[in-house]
Amino acid sequence: MANKRAELKFLAEMMANAKQPERAILTIHSTGRWLHGRSSETFWDLVQDSREWDENDSRRAQVQGYIPHEHSPSQYTLPLEIRVLLGLSWLQINNPAEAMVSLLRCQSDLDPIPISGERRRIRVL
Repeated sequence: MANKRAELKFLAEMMANAKQPERAILTIHSTGRWLHGRSSETFWDLVQDSREWDENDSRRAQVQGYIPHEHSPSQYTLPLEIRVLLGLSWLQINNPAEAMVSLLRCQSDLDPIPISGERRRIRVL
């Protein structure tokens, strides 16, 4: 699976660098779905955003064809570097709202792990 992720990252970067952000978004969506064993869920191709990859079901549940809990929540996640490319691609096509959804998810992926009920503080030198 790691090689497939690397290939997806390479494809998305290539398209983003070639100024083809729409194609990068479509490739991330369809290939990510395929990598997670959900290639039959083609109804996502009709959705004009990246809600398929949201952290929770709040926007996914609005999509006709989506069946909550049919798949594990891990099958609706993308690696951090792919999520960053997705957010940057949305910015390139002037959709900052959707870009923020992807990029804020990156932030939550990077949040420090709570220790004893408090957030761990990271000291920057």
